[in-house]
Amino acid sequence: MKTALKKGLKPLSLFLTEHRQGQMLELLEALKKWNKTYNLTAITSLKEMVSYHLLDSLSLVPYLRGERIVDVGTGAGFPGLPLAIACPDKHFTLIEPIDKRVQFLIYIKYLLRLDNVTIVKSTAEAVTPEQPFETILSRAVATVEKILSMTQHFAGPGTRWALQKSADFEDESLQSLSSFTQKDVVVLAIPGIIQPRKIVLLQED
Repeated sequence: MKTALKKGLKPLSLFLTEHRQGQMLELLEALKKWNKTYNLTAITSLKEMVSYHLLDSLSLVPYLRGERIVDVGTGAGFPGLPLAIACPDKHFTLIEPIDKRVQFLIYIKYLLRLDNVTIVKSTAEAVTPEQPFETILSRAVATVEKILSMTQHFAGPGTRWALQKSADFEDESLQSLSSFTQKDVVVLAIPGIIQPRKIVLLQED
């Protein structure tokens, strides 16, 4: 597992200290343990978790804007937790409405001493932020249009949405979003994942 993480970071052009790599693996070990009781993820192999949870999440690092970042519908903490480990200079708010997932997030926050993480048990629509977020993240939660409607009140001038989608996402669906000055789709090959992943980048300046 440690070797898979080290090898996977290179194609993504990412460097993590041994300490931070250790935190990543500790996260997966805890997830595997909790998963036996709470069914937090369909992926049970630690090697697959490295690809589908850690490397897939870390592929977002180059696309993070600013220091205030929100992960909407984070589930068991992806992509928010790996990004918080990798980017200690940024603050991540993880929003999740399901109690068993929230309990896991709280456990990990204190286990790994992630002072740059805030956990909110709620739906996105019910959260009123004190100030706008600079990056809004979401992984396979809903359609782009639905995510935008759920999170528009999180945004301020220059806020970026970085939304992870599968390879079959249709880029043409973004044409109707006329208010955005940036509408890009980045296609990435994630080590250990056969199908490429897409990151939809939206920004209103």
